[in-house]
Amino acid sequence: MSYHIYYNDREYTRLKILFSPEFTGAFFYKILELIEFPLSEKEDVLFRFAITELVTNAIRASKENKVEINVRIEFSIFNAELRVVVKDYGLGFDKSMLPFKINEVISDPQVFSEKFIKYREKHGNQRFGMGLLSAKMVMDEFSIDFFDKNGEGVEWKGEGSVMGTIIRGTKKIDLAEVAQRQDVARLRKSERFSLFVKIKVNDSKDAYLVDLSLDGAQILMFFNDGIEKDDEITLSIKGLDTHQKLPTIRASVQWMSEVHAIIQIGVKYIIDNDFPLKDLMNYIAQRNKNPFKISEMVYIEGS
Repeated sequence: MSYHIYYNDREYTRLKILFSPEFTGAFFYKILELIEFPLSEKEDVLFRFAITELVTNAIRASKENKVEINVRIEFSIFNAELRVVVKDYGLGFDKSMLPFKINEVISDPQVFSEKFIKYREKHGNQRFGMGLLSAKMVMDEFSIDFFDKNGEGVEWKGEGSVMGTIIRGTKKIDLAEVAQRQDVARLRKSERFSLFVKIKVNDSKDAYLVDLSLDGAQILMFFNDGIEKDDEITLSIKGLDTHQKLPTIRASVQWMSEVHAIIQIGVKYIIDNDFPLKDLMNYIAQRNKNPFKISEMVYIEGS
């Protein structure tokens, strides 16, 4: 049985994206929504999340080092494997500074360990320390390499020693799950709006909002901390700029699923007189932008 990547209703075994570092990870997530991968629904969400985390890191490195060269993302199908390569020219980084050892197998990330806490404090609590780790946990194979100005592979030996980073990941395609999968992606596109934004759950726990509709939302978290099905929780969603925030939304947990130590939660809003329906509708309308209005900054090519 052969598998393909779908884009614009066409089949590909290889798809390349050149993505401007002027954009954001949230914008790239919308690009991914135009592409269909041969994965089960649960794995599909995690795969998109992991790739967006990698691209977000690449964008940040490019911006911090004032690099304008496009980030290159390439997907390919080989036998029953979905492969991805993310390449940037952001001058690399010191892997020893991560709050975990990237070459080790990690099943329990221990996000409250001293290393993770110090990592978050060092970066002003603006980074989870989970981007690379979550991608590593989602992938069946994962590697990070660096290259020099000639494109040759080199080791990190301090600032200025490398030109950029190449991250490779492989996801095995589960034949049985893909065969049973309905047209979930089309349903998601028609009924939900894809986002990639950090939120607070119960005003204290960091999470990611990945899907939003007028009825409910889908959230990714790295730790449960006692949340169970049917619990009432609150969602604090950031606005379209750093100073804006939607009023806190109350919701009920409808389902939970844990895959690769990443918890997926589906919630339904609790509608009452205080529910900010108008604000939510405005937020969705502003977030739902067509990524190809500025298509000269995004290039997609398949074969």
